[in-house]
Amino acid sequence: VYETEPATAVVEIVEEMASPESMVPEGTTCPGKPGYEPWEDEATEAGGPPLPGAEEPYITPESKETPVSEELPSKPEWPAGSVEDMLVQPMPEDGSAPEFVTPVLNASVPEAGTVETVRDKENEDLEPGDTERKEEAKTAEDAEEDTVVGPGESRPETAPAQPGEEAVYLGIEKAFAAKFKGDYEKAAREFEHVWQLTDDPELVYLVGMEVVMLYREMGQYDEALRVLTLLSTSDLVHPARLVEVLREMEHLLTTRRLLHEIGLPDLPAARVPRLIRLKVMQALNDTINNFGEGS
Repeated sequence: VYETEPATAVVEIVEEMASPESMVPEGTTCPGKPGYEPWEDEATEAGGPPLPGAEEPYITPESKETPVSEELPSKPEWPAGSVEDMLVQPMPEDGSAPEFVTPVLNASVPEAGTVETVRDKENEDLEPGDTERKEEAKTAEDAEEDTVVGPGESRPETAPAQPGEEAVYLGIEKAFAAKFKGDYEKAAREFEHVWQLTDDPELVYLVGMEVVMLYREMGQYDEALRVLTLLSTSDLVHPARLVEVLREMEHLLTTRRLLHEIGLPDLPAARVPRLIRLKVMQALNDTINNFGEGS
């Protein structure tokens, strides 16, 4: 039973069924209403027209006035005098350089520092003493480099180092190495060189007697007596060592005299006949006895 007229009631029912609100499931709201959540299969998701009541995107006045062009320029616009103009510029007929190359050719290049400037810069951080030593070493290197050596010629030997312990020990090693090889002449030269370098009393005596022994083994008794004479007059030889020096000197004088008597003055000590050696020992004992009786 309708409270209104039948025709009016039918119209109201049809309008209610046709309204958008009647098509929305229970618990949802219509588009444009607060709390609206769109369905997954709505027309707007498929790219169709928006539903009634949906908000349209906001378009600013600036975007309406200046439409965006989707086309890109065919090539960049080069300013006048740019790289493109330089590349297409024709070469002058007279063979000269183009105008854009002239500034490059005329550009000034900073001068590189000279050797003296670099050395001064390096010496700024050095102490005065270090600078002097460095300059002396550099001068010696330059002098050595400037020495011209021809084919088949040897570079001149540099000045020997200052005498020191290293030079003495090195000379002793060379002397003993030559002695073990049987080269007594070279060993004698090395020992005599060391003998002139050192001022140690014990080393002076030991090296000097080593030189005497080498000359005696080579039959050079005159050279051996020369070294013994230097040792006997040296202030570096201890008095106790001086007695040994004088005894060896007497031994060599007697040996040389007896060898001269048999006509073999240069006979090496290792080849001296046993009879000569016995006579030498007898002469030494007589000298010692006479010295003891005289004292």
